[in-house]
Amino acid sequence: MKLRSLALHDFALAALVLVVLGALGHGMRVKAPPPTLTTSSEGAKSRFEATPILESVDQLVEEQRRAISAGDLARMVATLSDQIVGFGVDADEIGEGKRAIEAHLRRDLAWTASEITFTSLNIGWQYDHAWVAFELERDARRYVVTELAARTEHGWRVMAWHWAVVVSDAVAVAALRSRTKPANREIADRFEGTPKLVEAAKTALGSPSWYASSMSTGKETIYYGSAGERLLGGAVKGWWGRVGARLTRRGIQVFGGGRWDASQQSDAWIGVELANVRLAIGGDLEYRVMNVFVRESDGRWRIVAAQWSHGGPVDATATVARPPVRTNAPVPSTPNAAGGSNATPTSAPPDLLAEAEDKYVLGDYVAAERVARQAWARRVPGAALVVAMAACKQGRSEVAAKLTGQLSGPERTRLAAACPTSPSPTPTAGSNKDPVPAAPTPLGPQPPDAGEESP
Repeated sequence: MKLRSLALHDFALAALVLVVLGALGHGMRVKAPPPTLTTSSEGAKSRFEATPILESVDQLVEEQRRAISAGDLARMVATLSDQIVGFGVDADEIGEGKRAIEAHLRRDLAWTASEITFTSLNIGWQYDHAWVAFELERDARRYVVTELAARTEHGWRVMAWHWAVVVSDAVAVAALRSRTKPANREIADRFEGTPKLVEAAKTALGSPSWYASSMSTGKETIYYGSAGERLLGGAVKGWWGRVGARLTRRGIQVFGGGRWDASQQSDAWIGVELANVRLAIGGDLEYRVMNVFVRESDGRWRIVAAQWSHGGPVDATATVARPPVRTNAPVPSTPNAAGGSNATPTSAPPDLLAEAEDKYVLGDYVAAERVARQAWARRVPGAALVVAMAACKQGRSEVAAKLTGQLSGPERTRLAAACPTSPSPTPTAGSNKDPVPAAPTPLGPQPPDAGEESP
C-alpha cells in the first residue's frame, strides 16, 4: 500500500508539472514575435529565422536589406531598439520609440516585395557602436539613410536614424518660393546628455564655420547631404569650411549614450543630435539634421556622422521659375558711387541674386562673383555684398574694401565675418574717386559650376 500510494503521489505530481509547463508554454507563444507581413519566399520563414540574433553590423544591414526587399515591415521593425529616435521621410515625421518609427515606415515605403539596389554603403564604428550610412533605390525613389546602432543583449539594434528622399536644392528653392515646401514639424529643445555633449551640439549648429570645426577628421567620418552628396573623412570638414551662408538653429534634441547603454549613464562617450535648422540659400531653406558625436581622445566631442535633408513630400519635378530676359532691354550702365544707376532698371530675372548666393555657398566664388555682378548692374539689392564676399574669397580683398561704403550696417557685419582680413575704408559718398568695380562684361567661356549641392 505504501508503494502504491507513493506511485499515485508521483503520478499526481507529474500531472501537475505537465499542467504548469503547458501554461508556461502557452505564455511563451503569446509573447513570441508576430508573423511576418509578407508571403514572399524570402519572408516566409519561421519566427525564429525571421528575427535572428544579429551578431555584427553587417548582419544588421543585410537583415534590413532583406526586410525592405521582401516588403516585410515587422522584420524591419525588429532591427530597431525600443529607445530609437529619428526622422522619417516626410517633414512632419520625427518620432521616439519603436511604434512611432514603425508608423513612419508604414507611410514612407510600400511594403510589398520589390527589387532594391544599394548604391552606397559606409560604416564607421567604435567599441560596441557603429554609424551606418547607405543609399538605396526602390520603386523609382532614391532614399538616403543614416543610422546609429549598438550591440545589445539581443544583438545589434538601431538607436537613432534619419531617413530621407533625395531632393536637390534647386527643387527645394522652387518649392519654397511657390509655397509648396512643407514646413518641418517643430522640435522642442530637449537635452539628455552630459553638459559638454550638449554644449558641443549647440555650438556645432551655430554657424557653418563652427559646424566645420566640429567635424572629426578621422577616416570613418561620414556625411550625406540633402541631394545625396556623400563625403568621407577630412573632406567633410573642408567642404563645410567653404560654406558662407547664415545658419540658424530652430530646435534641437540631444541624447547621450546612457539612454540605451547603462554603462554610459555616468560617463557617455557617444551621443546623437536631431535638429531643425535654416540655411540662407536662395531664401531661408529649412533642413532636418542628425549628427552623431563621439568624444575623442583629446576630450572634445566631434561629429563622426551627419545627414541633412529636406522634409518631404517635395515635388521632384519642380524647377526654379526664370522669366525670359528681354533681348531688347537696354544695357544697364555702371552703378554710380551712391549705388544708383544712370539707366532705367531692366526686367532682370528676380533670382539672379539667389543664384549668386547659391554658388557662393557651394564655394564656386568665380561664378558667384560673375552672377552677382550681373544682378548688381541691374540694381538688385544685396548684390554688391555677394560681389564683395566672392572677390574676397578669391584673395582680392581690395574689391571688398572698395565696396564697403555702399553696404548697409548688417551687410558690413556679414562681410566682416566672411572676410575678416579686408580693410574697411570710408570713401566719400558721391565722389568720382569712389572705388567702384567696372560693370559686368562678357567673360567668354565660363568655368563649369562646382557640381556640388548644398547641405
